[in-house]
Order: sequence, then structure tokens, then C-alpha cells
Amino acid sequence: MNNLNRQPYISGLLVFIGFILSFAAFHTSYARAGEKGQVIKGTSITVAKPEIDAQSGLVKAEGFNLVLAHCSACHSSSLITQNAMSRERWLDTIRWMQETQKLWALGEAEPVILDYLSTWYGPKKSARRPQLSPHLLPKQ
Repeated sequence: MNNLNRQPYISGLLVFIGFILSFAAFHTSYARAGEKGQVIKGTSITVAKPEIDAQSGLVKAEGFNLVLAHCSACHSSSLITQNAMSRERWLDTIRWMQETQKLWALGEAEPVILDYLSTWYGPKKSARRPQLSPHLLPKQ
């Protein structure tokens, strides 16, 4: 087989590899997007529900102890769990607390805290429940 005959096979292989890498990236981002504990449609992949701390209501993951120590020192952890902000928005909120609420400098803990907050309490795909099926709606 000469090089001209191999070209379609190589191109096909590269497309396939790209598809696999895209799927892996999608799966990782989907798992971090707040859709924990659900089956990804069209696959047999189930994303495990994270362990929740019974006392604080926060997800037990890397950064949990730092968030608990730094954030819960001044306010309830429910203030964290009810929000869904991007990393940038969490950083803006931390800066606002430092400028106006006397929050101390977080130092080396800050990137870990931001990773935790943006991963587990980042933007949601939708804050609304899905629409009801028409057969569940009242008759007009």
C-alpha cells in the first residue's frame, strides 16, 4: 500500500482518536457541572453521587476542610450550598468579603478553595426544574 492509499485510514484514525478525547473531556466536564449521581444519557456511565457532610451540607472532597475552616468561621455553610458561581465570581465574592467584611488573606489555601467552590458549587446547567408533561397539567 503506498502513502496515497493510507491517507484515508490515517485521517479516519485521527478523527476517531479526536472523538474519544472529546468524549473523555465531555464526561469530565459533565461530572463537574453539578449533575452528580445521574446516568449520562445514551451511555452506561453513571457518575457517583458525592459524599455530603451531614453537619455542614458541603460535599466532602479535596478542599472541603479549608472551605469549612475559612468560610464557616463567619457564616453558615448554607450560604455556600445555595450559590452556583463560576471560579471568577467566587473570587470576586472572596475579594468583596476581604474588602468589606474583614475576611483575612487566604494565602496558599485560596486556589484550593476556589477549585473546590467552582467544582462543587459552580454554575448549573439550569436552576429550574424540567417542564411538566402536558398530561400532568390542569385542563383548561
